[in-house]
Amino acid sequence: MPGICGILQLGSPPDTVDRVRRMTACLVHDASIHSHATHAEPGCNAQLGWVWDVAFPENAVLRYDNRGEIEILVSGEDFSGNLASLPNAFAERGIAALRELNGNASGVILDRRKGSVVLFNDRFGLGRIYWHRASGVLHFASEAKALLAVLPETRRIDERGLAETYTVGCTLQNRSLFQGIELLPPASAWTFHRDGRIERAQYFSPAEWESESPLEPAAYTEALIDLFPRILPRYLRAGDGSAMSLTGGLDSRMVLAWAHAAPSSLPCYTFGGPLRDCADVTLARRLAQATGQEHQTIRVGLCFLLRSPRWLSDRCCSATARWMRRARSKCSAMPGRAAFHRVASPAITARRCCGRMSPFAPRASFHISFRSSFIRSFSVRRKPMSRSARARG
Repeated sequence: MPGICGILQLGSPPDTVDRVRRMTACLVHDASIHSHATHAEPGCNAQLGWVWDVAFPENAVLRYDNRGEIEILVSGEDFSGNLASLPNAFAERGIAALRELNGNASGVILDRRKGSVVLFNDRFGLGRIYWHRASGVLHFASEAKALLAVLPETRRIDERGLAETYTVGCTLQNRSLFQGIELLPPASAWTFHRDGRIERAQYFSPAEWESESPLEPAAYTEALIDLFPRILPRYLRAGDGSAMSLTGGLDSRMVLAWAHAAPSSLPCYTFGGPLRDCADVTLARRLAQATGQEHQTIRVGLCFLLRSPRWLSDRCCSATARWMRRARSKCSAMPGRAAFHRVASPAITARRCCGRMSPFAPRASFHISFRSSFIRSFSVRRKPMSRSARARG
């Protein structure tokens, strides 16, 4: 996914530009659809890099206020429609202007008036920013691997973060899986002053919504029926190549029903298991057919993992990719059960290496590791099952 990175430090050491270029290169997943650039702002002690999808050139530009004193770089999606006016709003109201953002976004604001830099993300923290600070130098990036590329001291597993990932499925309290690398908290607006001071502020608190008076069921239903059809169109961009993750849940049913999409204009997909269609796949297929949309089932099984070495090498670690390629080369000469068993170990390792950094590896490795343990329980048989016995079973 496109993202941003940068280094904030006093002065301009000669290797700063090279380090930012290396960090930016790590964020380019596919050179055929991604482009990148760097920018230096000596007055703010900032060196920035960013990557964008060539299909959305509006994300490639720095936005300025009317006086040219405020520069804003935003990565991600914003559905408020106020992004063009954000520099002028920031010049007038400061970080309070960030409350207008709506979407999963992160960004940097360069204030030439004060020589300061504001690092921010959305109110839910979906637009992730990983950061590391040492000796007065702050590195930040949308993906942790960009920091690992230039900071060898962070290439160690954080034991507490690893324990939390195995226990609850993610790291807690803005930790990461790597020592010295943390996440920017949600709704953050951290200001880095010219003298090296850091002012850590938040432009939004969940308590603002939690303290509101609850609605009665009838009033809530009425407000939902009125509001949902009005706000949904801003999240649907016709012709931008988007597809919908469709399940049997009520949320995706509501989106599909109120989208009023023309036939074959909103492709749908559902993740399914390697054995049979689950309820999500069955219902999603019927819903897509009823609305005239194309539907595809993505099987998360052996074939899915065997086709993943390139993806793993881009987003996880090269060692896992090598293990996957080795397993694929050995599978062609092995029986189905043995081949599946040999692939299970790299898949489990992929999950251990990826943690929360990968949206697909935990899901894929769960299917593989579960099936491999199931098959392993029957691997103590001294004699293999005959073909007729397998057919009956």
